[in-house]
Amino acid sequence: MKRCTDAIFLAALFLSLSGAVPTKAENSSVVSLRDFIGEQLDYSLKFHGLSAARAHFSFSVADSSAGTKMAVITAVVRTGSIAALIFHIENRYSSFVDMDSGIPVKFSKSIDQKNVQQGLTTEYDRAGGVARINAASTWPIGEESYELFSLLYKMRCSNVEIGDSLRYILDIEGQSWRATGAVSTGEPAQKPFQDLKVRKIVLTFSPVGSLVPRTWKTDLLTNRICKRGARLTICLGPPPQSLPLYLQFGEGKSAVEMRLQKVHLQSMPR
Repeated sequence: MKRCTDAIFLAALFLSLSGAVPTKAENSSVVSLRDFIGEQLDYSLKFHGLSAARAHFSFSVADSSAGTKMAVITAVVRTGSIAALIFHIENRYSSFVDMDSGIPVKFSKSIDQKNVQQGLTTEYDRAGGVARINAASTWPIGEESYELFSLLYKMRCSNVEIGDSLRYILDIEGQSWRATGAVSTGEPAQKPFQDLKVRKIVLTFSPVGSLVPRTWKTDLLTNRICKRGARLTICLGPPPQSLPLYLQFGEGKSAVEMRLQKVHLQSMPR
């Protein structure tokens, strides 16, 4: 009788387990920002229909003033010697991000392109609910908002799936923007990443509240997304690496396209 009872119990246990549906959290390959330390990404960059520039992303770690670890996401965009004769670009962007929350603490950029020369630093005071540009101009912010590069790595850590709806707030140069969109299946990537499954994310931008017009021109990338109805397209490879295979800022002839060419990994302290 005991053997019969045991058999019934085991059969019931097996059926209950086999019929269980694991949650998204149990199935996911979500990573943390620490998994990207030492990663470097090389992109070809096309604008006005011409492949005329290169972009290099790097991910490192630094100590904050409070003694905690911060992620440092750096992107450098520059034209080659021939293209620079037509439209010179030497732009550097640095996003300093809280390693645990993924929320930016500071963002700085040095812009040197044909029509814009500027240096801007934005500091995000989450406790005070404000952001400051160059320690002068301020605007209100929420507890969780991003700028362009911290948003990209937020997506990589989140393991977004086909069919997901997305909604983010971006605080960029004195203005707050809402970016909404969805995840779909993307077209195959180009070599050497042609075998990777692609998730395509298209975000559409709308202002949060009333916008205060900027008194300055902004750079090549920001200019194409911080407009009502502007679009940002991001194609990610499969998790857990979720490589940003393709980025498109804006649409049509004025769009800027970045296509991943190489990935480098360096061993660095965490």
